[in-house]
Amino acid sequence: MVATRTVAPTRRQVNRVMGIYVCYQFLSNFGLGVFTLLFNLYLRKLGLREDFIGLFNALSTLTWAAGALIVGPLSRRIGARAILMSGVYLFTIVGALQVMTTVPLALLGVAFALGFANAAMMVPSTPYVFTLIPPERRTQAQAFVFSAIALSTAAGAFMGGALPALLGGDSIRNFRITMAVSIALTLCSIVPLTILRTAREQPDAPNRGARTPFSHVERKQCRRDNTAFALVGGFMALGTGMLIPFYNVYLSSLGASPGAVGTLFSISSLVGGVASLGAPLIARRLPPLPAVAVLRSISVPMALVVGLGFSGLPFAGALYAVRTIGTSLSWPIESSTIGNVIDPRNRVSLFGMRSAAWNGGLAFSSWVGGVIIVHFGYRPVHLLYVLAYAAAMTIFLIYWPRRVRRAHEEQQARAESSALRPA
Repeated sequence: MVATRTVAPTRRQVNRVMGIYVCYQFLSNFGLGVFTLLFNLYLRKLGLREDFIGLFNALSTLTWAAGALIVGPLSRRIGARAILMSGVYLFTIVGALQVMTTVPLALLGVAFALGFANAAMMVPSTPYVFTLIPPERRTQAQAFVFSAIALSTAAGAFMGGALPALLGGDSIRNFRITMAVSIALTLCSIVPLTILRTAREQPDAPNRGARTPFSHVERKQCRRDNTAFALVGGFMALGTGMLIPFYNVYLSSLGASPGAVGTLFSISSLVGGVASLGAPLIARRLPPLPAVAVLRSISVPMALVVGLGFSGLPFAGALYAVRTIGTSLSWPIESSTIGNVIDPRNRVSLFGMRSAAWNGGLAFSSWVGGVIIVHFGYRPVHLLYVLAYAAAMTIFLIYWPRRVRRAHEEQQARAESSALRPA
């Protein structure tokens, strides 16, 4: 009997797939950048106050968390690519309703649907890369994707600020035209997804064994992986929500002008997006998961200094920039390292659980953080950020390095056993 072998894709084929997928990510996130900048201002133009804006954002975030839990099982049935395409179409419909609707109750219905659209567009993103890119190129692919997302949202924010002015001013009509253009660009992301229909899947693509049920041992391992991933993401979200949504207001309270805050945020995002391209080099030179923990924790000592009251505006601005850049470098390394060792059938569920924990934790902690700031100021939320990230990184370093090491040993043992088996 002759053993069958999977033909590995050439470097040129892999580069082509990466380029097409990065194009999809750039187009699909363009609308997010525009809506993030304009939609709250649009609601204010409609005469709606901050309490309604907060309710809209909370509802869309919570349904995003719920949608993330649904996407995992659904993806095992119809595939990650189909979920991504459905998300783009749903975002197009919901975005058009956002632009046309002015009734507050109807807008809350739009917020409900928006959360599911965002979950469908975001949660399967990383698992889908894994079906198309060989393991040794996945950190590089994730770095390019993360960079494309950062540059796309920055470009969307720039267009959201510039186009209304070019159209004649910050009117409801010009806001609607700008958001409609961004929706059209997002819909164009269907084209690269359609091209990827013919891309060659990797041997560990989940749909190759999607109909194979999990054994009892596999199911227990998946539950442990999902729980550990969700706990890390949840604690990080609790810390992030306490602080980051209010950081523009905090810097303004220290004397920064709105223009200076906007410049800091834009430059930090752009530098972070470019810096993320260095993630593969870090992953090759350093133990990847300890490197992730260091990059994620690099802002924690600075937050402690701010929380204890030993800093001013320059230090607080540096904290935001360092956190943004460290996060940009860490995500591609974490996603590729962990994604390579878990059961392929569990990838979407794993990232879905983390997304649900992240969005749920962010919605809760931003609400609590606002109350704390009103009554006690910004020092306590900096200290709570420190505690939450310390808890997240403790769980991360206890569970994942050992899990990855054990998976590599099992993979090596299977490879040696396969090599000894006669063809």
